[in-house]
Amino acid sequence: MPSKLQIILDGLKSEMLENAKDDDKWMAFLRTAANNYKYSFNDQILIHAQRPDATACAEIGFWNDRMNRWVNKGAKGIALVTYNGTVPRLRYVFDVSDTHNRYGQEIRLWQAEERYHSDIITALEDSFGELEDKSDFRHALISTAKNLVEDNMQDYLSELSERPDQGYLTDLNSEGLEVVFREALLRSTQYMLLSRCGLAQREDFFDEHFHPIFFFNTIDTISLYGTAVSDIAEMGLREIESTVRNLQIAERNVNRTFANPGRPRYDESANQTKTERSNEHGTDVHEAGRLFDPEFDIEDGLSSAGQVRDAAENVSPSESESPVQPTGDERHAVGPPERSGQKRDRDDGAVDAADGAGPGRDRTDESDGS
Repeated sequence: MPSKLQIILDGLKSEMLENAKDDDKWMAFLRTAANNYKYSFNDQILIHAQRPDATACAEIGFWNDRMNRWVNKGAKGIALVTYNGTVPRLRYVFDVSDTHNRYGQEIRLWQAEERYHSDIITALEDSFGELEDKSDFRHALISTAKNLVEDNMQDYLSELSERPDQGYLTDLNSEGLEVVFREALLRSTQYMLLSRCGLAQREDFFDEHFHPIFFFNTIDTISLYGTAVSDIAEMGLREIESTVRNLQIAERNVNRTFANPGRPRYDESANQTKTERSNEHGTDVHEAGRLFDPEFDIEDGLSSAGQVRDAAENVSPSESESPVQPTGDERHAVGPPERSGQKRDRDDGAVDAADGAGPGRDRTDESDGS
């Protein structure tokens, strides 16, 4: 009988291929990936397989220690694969919907509200170059995706051309391969940016738009393509998040100035900044003083894809509140690409930026991460 880890690894591959076969399935995956854009492609696949509605995931230690939130009794964790050197192991994350704060305070994830659009467009243009169309926010996001793809696709394309198992891509010459890759990469990156900003519409992405994805029908090709989409979209979404957060901080500072004109504000704002920066890191945790049982049930006889969906972790019925210390974790579980271009680090486990927090030292307005 295969181990639970092997079931997850096999299911990861199965989910990759299954999602790429159908436009609606691929777009559904991109919506999950957009909400969890600081995770790697492999993690996004597993999150989507187990919790497609997840909006902000982190490990239990992050929720306890940094966000002053506790995982609900009976909640199921999402099984992800991480590496200790070259040895794979399972770790578990929980969506924000599976957590609570004792004082009833909720986390409000960042939103690209209309009043921020002009500043976001300026920030995107400053970071990624002149935008082809910035007549409105939606077209600015589409143009941003185009700039990002043009600036970053070549390293991925070079590696794609060297992948041994190219499937439907085998018969394409170098020019045809570049056309297909660019088009597929552009459409998915655009959709992720629009989705996270609440502007993606199904009617805007007809079958012909996503048709090039069908060429990526092997583990080698879909893994590299998905990684490229995830990496490139993350660049744009991080810039949007950072801009929104800075604008919200500025708004709060203005409000405090009018509310308390004679009161020094430097202590609170300094603590705020320190907390936000601390939340930028990963949240892999030790199992010492475990807060939940590491075992999970997998029904026999299911397909690999179905088994992944059933690999969630149940929280112990008795709620523990002892702190858990976070550690680092590795990125890729399947086929990590080695690129000659600039490499970037992911959080892989920090929660998406939030507004609203717990009391005292755990106040995390606009916390960075997810």
